[in-house]
Amino acid sequence: KMLREALILGVLGTCGAFVPLAGTPSLSNSPPIGLSCAARRPWGVPGRGFGARPACVGLRMGLPSVEVEATLDVLAKVSTASDDLPDVKELEVLVGLLVMRGATAVPPTEREGLHPLVLPLCRDGETGEVTGLLKLPLKPATELPVVRQSGKGLNLLGPSIKQLIKRIAVEEDFKGSGDAKDAVSAAKSCGVDYTAGEAKVSPLGLEKFILVKVGPFTDLYGWLAADWMSKGKQEEALITCARAAGLIPEWGALHWSHSKTITEVGGRDLEA
Repeated sequence: KMLREALILGVLGTCGAFVPLAGTPSLSNSPPIGLSCAARRPWGVPGRGFGARPACVGLRMGLPSVEVEATLDVLAKVSTASDDLPDVKELEVLVGLLVMRGATAVPPTEREGLHPLVLPLCRDGETGEVTGLLKLPLKPATELPVVRQSGKGLNLLGPSIKQLIKRIAVEEDFKGSGDAKDAVSAAKSCGVDYTAGEAKVSPLGLEKFILVKVGPFTDLYGWLAADWMSKGKQEEALITCARAAGLIPEWGALHWSHSKTITEVGGRDLEA
């Protein structure tokens, strides 16, 4: 059995997690590749194992009540003993915020057509796109990126659960939505450092505030590079692209943006 698990993990270690799959088969009636490794987790160790994980409860801060226990169970089964599971409150808050924005929570078993390493959290009611966690074979479960599957490709929404929580709270607060107070309170409940109104009074503007105060996001770095180019500041645009690609090197979107910007500058086709 141990040899079989080692072979499975060996195959997964070579899997191109960011390469779109052509025609991923239905996974509703069979264990998905990449999410079927047997669990070997210590019992009774804080933050590890089924026995040490607190039960999920509905949020009490104005967000929709969500259930993430089944998702954590799946993660526990595919994580090694040295991993810690994501914080239960952070996962609850993230799903609650996404549902607050109009998505529908989905169980981890609803995986038909998904990338084999994506664990679904919710589905967009209009586009049908699924937002979920990307479980990379060689990274601990606490470093799960949040992704959105669009067609057969993946878009990185946030490098981590906590960073995406903070971004959503900042955006809701900045635009003064009716859910802003609940979003900020929920974010603070899981350790996010943000004061209501902070982004709005900042001279940076929303997008730059998020990049400076929250973390790197692929779409915002793409926006920033395009903004520099629209102002004729080519050097600043190229520096932005290079920095972004260095911060999130695993994702092709930022390298593509860098290449596109170099092409627009002109005279550097080979480099592009």
